[in-house]
Amino acid sequence: MDTGVISNIHVVPAIIILLREIAISGLREFLAKLNTDMPVSKLAKYKTTFQMVSLSILIISLGFELNDLLWNIGLITLWIAAIITLLSGYNYMVKGLKHI
Repeated sequence: MDTGVISNIHVVPAIIILLREIAISGLREFLAKLNTDMPVSKLAKYKTTFQMVSLSILIISLGFELNDLLWNIGLITLWIAAIITLLSGYNYMVKGLKHI
């Protein structure tokens, strides 16, 4: 296993996370012009937690002997973060589109 490089299918969750962040930032910016507030959801807080845990594990795994195990745990948490990201993004879009 080539640790230290996220490749192939593992790029998908990273793209999901990036696209959601861009889309929701744009939605929040648009709603701000309409004087509409969109508070952070509990699900979004879990999303952020999983993203930070995943990134931390992936970075830390590069410096340890057991990096294959840590790397795999980091990838698993990255996928979990991506799934939560999709759910959170969907919820925000449904709430945001009601104001448009």
